[in-house]
Amino acid sequence: MSTENDYIPELDYKASNYQPFGGRKSHFCTDCIAYYKTLYEKGITKSEFPFHYKNKHGQYVQECSYDRRLVLEDIRRSDFATDEDYETAKTVADPVTWAYAELGWKPRWYQEEILCCSAQSKAVRAGRRIGKTEALATYIVWRMVTGKRFKVLIICPYVPQVDLIFDMIRTHIAKSPSIQNSVVRDVHSPPQCIELANGSIARGFGVGGSATGDSAKIRGQGAHLIVVDECDFISDSDLEVIMAIKASNRDTEMVVSSTPTGQRGRLFEWTRNKDDRWKEFWYISAESPEWKPEVEAQYRSYYSQGGFAREFLAEFGDLAEGIFSDSALNKSIQRYDYEQCLPDHQNCTYTMGVDWNKITGTHIVIIERPKAGDIYYKVVAKKIIRRSEFTQIEGVRAILDLDGYWHPAFVYCDAGYGTVQMEMIYKEGEKQPMRRYKERFRSIDMGSNTEIIQPGTNMLIKRPTKAFMVYEAQRQVQRGFCIFPKSEDTNARILPEEIPYADVGIVQQARGFKVEKVSATGREIFSNEYEHTLTAWMLAVFANLMEFGDYRKLNLSHDVAHVAHPGTEMPQDKVSIFFNEMGERRSPSEIHQAMMAEARRRKTDQDDQKERVASVKRGNINDPVTDDVPEIKPGTKEILVSRDGKTVQSARFASFRERRSGLIRKTFRRGGWQGRGRSGGRGL
Repeated sequence: MSTENDYIPELDYKASNYQPFGGRKSHFCTDCIAYYKTLYEKGITKSEFPFHYKNKHGQYVQECSYDRRLVLEDIRRSDFATDEDYETAKTVADPVTWAYAELGWKPRWYQEEILCCSAQSKAVRAGRRIGKTEALATYIVWRMVTGKRFKVLIICPYVPQVDLIFDMIRTHIAKSPSIQNSVVRDVHSPPQCIELANGSIARGFGVGGSATGDSAKIRGQGAHLIVVDECDFISDSDLEVIMAIKASNRDTEMVVSSTPTGQRGRLFEWTRNKDDRWKEFWYISAESPEWKPEVEAQYRSYYSQGGFAREFLAEFGDLAEGIFSDSALNKSIQRYDYEQCLPDHQNCTYTMGVDWNKITGTHIVIIERPKAGDIYYKVVAKKIIRRSEFTQIEGVRAILDLDGYWHPAFVYCDAGYGTVQMEMIYKEGEKQPMRRYKERFRSIDMGSNTEIIQPGTNMLIKRPTKAFMVYEAQRQVQRGFCIFPKSEDTNARILPEEIPYADVGIVQQARGFKVEKVSATGREIFSNEYEHTLTAWMLAVFANLMEFGDYRKLNLSHDVAHVAHPGTEMPQDKVSIFFNEMGERRSPSEIHQAMMAEARRRKTDQDDQKERVASVKRGNINDPVTDDVPEIKPGTKEILVSRDGKTVQSARFASFRERRSGLIRKTFRRGGWQGRGRSGGRGL
């Protein structure tokens, strides 16, 4: 039996540094046979080709007849009355030829493999934008049209995904008048259904995608073909119900596809255990001809390293692997003591992170970043208030004391158990308004989403707050921008009864911090053992990146954007994007709204200008461009008018250079001046 450690893929993208293959050098069946023979020789499988075997009754079972197009060799001209019937039979037997002839759709090389492989159970793990759903929709239509009373069951974790497949099916059907005329029933409301005149029918169900699932609605359904899209987002209990439908009919074909979530579920088992007779198809997003280097760079900036590997490289990832690299953490350690660190507000900026916990107490970390020169995030202070009778009061007192000494620009606090403490801090701020607690202290909800202005695109996007914070901190460590004292690299034993009193350094917590699992919705669940000081450090880094990094800056022209610091007076002749009239920093949503308002204002100005030009052309109003033009008697052919309103000369005597220098051609007609555009065909 194959395991994760001895897994060998047929197309080894990892060995090729995830470069696209762009096709195969030989037929995909030839490669498949050679691949399984290699697995058998290495002792990974029990037979040379698991798809051909003897069952428990001693009967020979063949779950794969190789390329579907091999059946063309058995189609004889003598078996048909006319040449047209003969050609039609050959077209129907070949899904690729049929799709092109009937739908005008030509598959890519990897889509052709999915269509033509005759394995009874197929598992497709593919990156985003590869076209797997389009290939599945084409395959469904081909099977329905070429078979009589052929039943297809389409299952997805959510109803919108079912709608997407059916929309693709309807798009294909609309391309063929003959298929369109054969539709006898088309139901759009869940469960969706399309039935053809030959008795073939396709039904679609969404099973919820939750841990409990909603598979009761598909019990008792029979099918010749079961298609499960995004199966890695469906719970194992729901997949068991689906597998029971397949088991009720030995000839039922099943195709599952998904972008991996990272969890070790059924899709992981089907692609790893090669004795289970699941044919695996693995394709990365770069195989798509639409994939470009700039597209890859854009998505790498959007996703974490692990998220990009799952979404676009179709890798499951290593859940046991820590978020923070040991080698990168080792390079981040320096020899210094907290007692040596002193505030330097002239050259550095400070941010504070706070994590509250009802068991381990309050964890506070302060980091330093230089205002100029090389970027680094240095831990300069750490304080842990152990659990006691007055933990909340002591925690608030420690935060305010450290705030008074280090004067951090911003303080990010975990909202989990900090509601009461934040109210206490804000209450204290009413007594000392100069400390500006309400402006500088932010409560961060780890379970919510964070809105950011994406650098380079100026687009407002949302990211899960906890994952975004974690992977941004990981990125800074990988870039070598983080500095920890040697004292934070401890080797303390973490025992459940000792957790409230444990002295575990930030670096030790970072070494053990990892993704425990991925939820059905694709959200990462991180380890939750002893990472509270690490969380406080990540919050401090997060505060620095959000307040002083690129996520709140817009790449706008100078006449639109004006940057000022809080408390400064805003010039009245400028449009504020980052700050409001009081000089206070806007939130990402407010920045985005201001940007869109400015875009609408510009568009309105452009529309007004176009309307003015149209009015001038209609002769309804005068235009400064033509106000100084001498009166022209009716019947005059043409003149050239420059932008400053001066008449140049008759058009027919104008030189080529004058025509190319932005002169405007005008013709006087009854009713006013009629614009005929610049030389070169462009209008006024």
